[in-house]
Amino acid sequence: MTPDQARASHPAASAWVSASAGTGKTHVLTNRVLRLLLAGVAPERILCLTYTKAAAAEMANRIQSRLAAWAVDGEDQLAASIDDLEGAWPDEARLAGARRLFARVLDAPGGLKIQTIHAFCQSLLGRFPVEAGLPPRFTALDDLTAAELLAEAQLQVLSAPAHADALGRLSGLAGEDRVAALVGAVIAKRARLPDGFATAGGREAADRAVRDSLGFGTERLEEPAMLARHFRAARRRHPQALKAAAQALAQGGVRDQAAAQALAGLFEIDDPVAAVDRYRQAFCTAEGGLRASLASKAVAAAQPTLVAWMTGEAAALDDLAEAMARAAVALASGALIALAGAVLGRYERLKALRRAVDYDDMILKSLALLTRGGSAAWVLYKLDGGIDHLLIDEAQDTSPAQWQVVEALTQEFFAGAGAVGRPRTIFAVGDPKQSIYSFQGADPAAFVAGRHRFGQAAAAAEQRFEAVDLALSFRSVPAVLALVDRVFADPLAGDGVAGKTPLRHQAHRLGAAGTVEFWPLEEGEAAAAMDGWTPQVSARRGRSAQTALAARLAAQIASWVGNAVLPARGRTVRAGDIMVLVRRRTPFIGALVSALKAAGIAVSGSDRMAVAEQLAVKDLLALGRFALLPADDLTLAIVLKGPFIGFDDGALFALAASRPRGQPLWRALAARRDERPAFHAAWS
Repeated sequence: MTPDQARASHPAASAWVSASAGTGKTHVLTNRVLRLLLAGVAPERILCLTYTKAAAAEMANRIQSRLAAWAVDGEDQLAASIDDLEGAWPDEARLAGARRLFARVLDAPGGLKIQTIHAFCQSLLGRFPVEAGLPPRFTALDDLTAAELLAEAQLQVLSAPAHADALGRLSGLAGEDRVAALVGAVIAKRARLPDGFATAGGREAADRAVRDSLGFGTERLEEPAMLARHFRAARRRHPQALKAAAQALAQGGVRDQAAAQALAGLFEIDDPVAAVDRYRQAFCTAEGGLRASLASKAVAAAQPTLVAWMTGEAAALDDLAEAMARAAVALASGALIALAGAVLGRYERLKALRRAVDYDDMILKSLALLTRGGSAAWVLYKLDGGIDHLLIDEAQDTSPAQWQVVEALTQEFFAGAGAVGRPRTIFAVGDPKQSIYSFQGADPAAFVAGRHRFGQAAAAAEQRFEAVDLALSFRSVPAVLALVDRVFADPLAGDGVAGKTPLRHQAHRLGAAGTVEFWPLEEGEAAAAMDGWTPQVSARRGRSAQTALAARLAAQIASWVGNAVLPARGRTVRAGDIMVLVRRRTPFIGALVSALKAAGIAVSGSDRMAVAEQLAVKDLLALGRFALLPADDLTLAIVLKGPFIGFDDGALFALAASRPRGQPLWRALAARRDERPAFHAAWS
């Protein structure tokens, strides 16, 4: 374990760890839990929050494996393991305690809590359902069921006459699919929406906030209303100036006279839309932009005040156009708020009918449970006695609402009686460069802000706090890491990944060989143009860029296998020494596999398959379904015809067709098992 890893895993210190890929994040997290257990912390007082179920399972497996090994390791082997972990050779009492940890974790109430944050929130709500405003024994919706309910809510709202105006406004700006996607996007971000957004009052408040942010009050924002207000204001301001401008421009050139005609008789027009449209003709080009010259030189020289007035009116029209653009945004936003709020309200009612919550509800209702209402203090009091050490994995993908849950859980760690008497720590590990869940509300910047905030809290409580940057990569080689640092040294490239902090990777495998090659871009080959007389066999055929790249890569690999020497192994390269990584699954994979097989290179091919679609798995599932429900005749027939039994059509027909009406197939097989050897073998 490196010195930085030792600092990060120290059981008496809170730690904030920024770790690049391959620097041993999971290793540090596992070591910290083990050191907490060795320090005598009760397993049930440790809570580890991860972002995915896979990460939780990986961490739990690592800890269980280490503890299980400690229970049976020899004295020297166990002592060396603890020495590597803690940096001190253990005495006999320490060794005996380490051996008992495996059983202690197994016997702990609830076990060692390593959960996703959603699973933790679900268990929290299950413990305090009444305080959270939920029915006891509520159910958690999976993603598929939640999506189906949301689609049902959208369909009901979008087809309701009450929302026709809002839907019509949005449909004029985007297609039907796009409108549904916009509504879904608002609902997906509902953690950031104000409280009560699903109610009519909440939607009105949100609409007012949008209007206020765009500089509007309660006035009507439809285009005719705005044009009417502008025209009435202009007519009140300049009744004489309009007539004087029309007279002066009438003495000028062709363009001046056209502007004069636009201004003349303006007060006789009752329709404000038509009036403003005519008014614009005096100041704007046919394309709608302001004219570069509002009056000819002769008119400007004779009437200098006219040009100043026209310049002011042109600026007012420009402001009107900008205000109308903002109004269009406000109206479209209001329509979206109305639809999204109605859909969200309907979605909430559909969930309530099923006594269900989705993943977002788990976070939001847990946050409300911990921070609002008269029961929050009681809930925190009950939890405060059960959690002493909180560990957060992949912290860069934690959303603001999730951070608020974490802060509510740890607020007593650094305050009052909760900060003394027993060591209590928070540990977070993550890397803003690796944040991939921003579409779920994750905010990588919150990880950096959390380091500062929790560091200050620990300092105020006079507790140890370690801010650790893990840059030593155990995964890659110096050549690759140097290339990464060089690429992101460009501010344009680095800003979106590392911000203003330059990347500095260090390689643990200092002596490992490595090289990076840049190949020219593959453009493929176009097919030759053919006339009616060119034989097909002699025509040059086209080849896509993917196919050409696959052929080139296969040729390169073929030149290595059996020829190039692999220094790390002291032998020539074998096919199994080579791995090809692609950014995404495209037809290139199939082309490369085909090219490698054509070159005689052993290749494993694509590593993804739909397990449930494999025939062997289907046979096993059928056998399981029959075992659960022997009266299912169709499933039993599938099992009988499958490879486990091997009936042919004749045997199955003989068994099924002659049985008494209504008799289950399994009962018929049991009754007639002695008729044929095949029947007896199947029954057995």
